[in-house]
Amino acid sequence: MEDQTHLTIEDWAIEPADKVVYELFLRGRGSTPQAAAECGLSDTEFRSRVDRLHARRLLRPRSVGDPEEIEAVSPQSASVEITMALQRRAQRLSLEADAVRNEFSALESVYRDVSLDVLRATASEILMNAGHLSERLNELCLQAHGSLAVLHPLLRPADMLQVVTRRGRPPRERGISYRLVFRQALLQQPKALDDMKVLVAMGIEIRTVPVIPVSVILVDRETTVVPLGPGSGTEEILLHDLRVAHFAHQFFEHVWGTASPFTESAQDKGNFDDLEMAILSALRAGLTDEKTARQLGISTRTLRRYLAGLSERLGTETRFQLGVAAAEAGLFEHAGIPLAG
Repeated sequence: MEDQTHLTIEDWAIEPADKVVYELFLRGRGSTPQAAAECGLSDTEFRSRVDRLHARRLLRPRSVGDPEEIEAVSPQSASVEITMALQRRAQRLSLEADAVRNEFSALESVYRDVSLDVLRATASEILMNAGHLSERLNELCLQAHGSLAVLHPLLRPADMLQVVTRRGRPPRERGISYRLVFRQALLQQPKALDDMKVLVAMGIEIRTVPVIPVSVILVDRETTVVPLGPGSGTEEILLHDLRVAHFAHQFFEHVWGTASPFTESAQDKGNFDDLEMAILSALRAGLTDEKTARQLGISTRTLRRYLAGLSERLGTETRFQLGVAAAEAGLFEHAGIPLAG
């Protein structure tokens, strides 16, 4: 009999007319001349229903020598026969899928290596490390005549201040738009905070985000510096490609639109009182809210209100993120009130 394991779930459906014919064979009257009429079906439709039930293993010849004598099979037996055939087919398909993955995975390293080679060949320059990036950024800023957009986790306000001051006159006097995005954790570092204030006074727009997901430097919306790719470490690539620049611009605008402007209220985030520093110390020590509140002489509700405020100021959502942001800002280096474990 033809293998029917290729049928879909819908194809396996048992229709009302199938049930009528199946019941007739169960009663032993399916092979009589009057069977079709008894079911209210034409001879052609009746034979079609019999074929469907055969395909579903619900009917079978009573004996090999007399294929015209047909008997009904229990639904359980029929389903076992079909599911076993389907399982064998699934095993074959699984083996084929594994074979395909193995064959194609052999090309993965070739694809990656050649793609990087092509990228390196078409790029203006590969920037090998942070020092090389800083030197090249100085040159790019000197070449900029319209705009500079910087979104980079390794660049500090001091780096950008050095770049800007090398140009002599402030950017706005030269008609150049500078937009910089820094990590919010830098707001907790006095030196970085002071440098940002100087940059803002020079007419440079600054915004902050909790995390910088991907670095992008865009000059005049024509030249782009982006990471070279996975596994490339600190290597970055400088490209003169308008299509890449367009994509980089769209990405920067998205981040810029969600970032927090550097305002007077943002500058105030750099100051923490002794109680806030003690709470951060307790967070680092892993103390429970109840123990922290008891040692500090405040209620747990007050403690949680302080934690919520600290999270908002450091731009975090979870306590783990709050601890990481505080560590990055160097707050643990001079946390105020030591707490017992």
